[in-house]
Amino acid sequence: MAVTAYVRSEDRDAALEAGYQRCLQKPVSPVQFVRTVGQLGLAPRERPLRALFVEDNDDLREQIVWMLEEEGLQVQAFGHAEAALASYVPEEVDLVITDVSLIGMSGVEFARAVLARAPEAWVVFSSGYAMNHSLRDFGPNVRALLKPFDFADIHRLVEEVRDAKSN
Repeated sequence: MAVTAYVRSEDRDAALEAGYQRCLQKPVSPVQFVRTVGQLGLAPRERPLRALFVEDNDDLREQIVWMLEEEGLQVQAFGHAEAALASYVPEEVDLVITDVSLIGMSGVEFARAVLARAPEAWVVFSSGYAMNHSLRDFGPNVRALLKPFDFADIHRLVEEVRDAKSN
């Protein structure tokens, strides 16, 4: 809500276009102010995180996409790393999650290609096997989820990324 001493129609329009829900001109009575505040909706949520997810198992891909969407993420899902890499635009992806064992390009090769373009990218390896590689060798924002993982594991991961992105 914007409260200002002078409101021209173009200023009011600009404030509303910028996301303000109401624009009041001074002097404003306490009753009018409280009434207007009471009519305001909730603040819009921050832009949802955008995830790029690679998993060659169709059923598992569908299940994990559902889990990520339940966390509020916008998800692009792929069955092959080559297709995911072709569509990867660093500025449009907040989190990359990839299976390690994929047909064709492996998840490790895919992660290296992603990190070559964006060294600070958030990349998560999803694997049924313990990672033999040191994750720190990949970069500061690389993590691993050991399959089978559950909703709580996804939640912790998403919160870590959200916290990092908001700072």
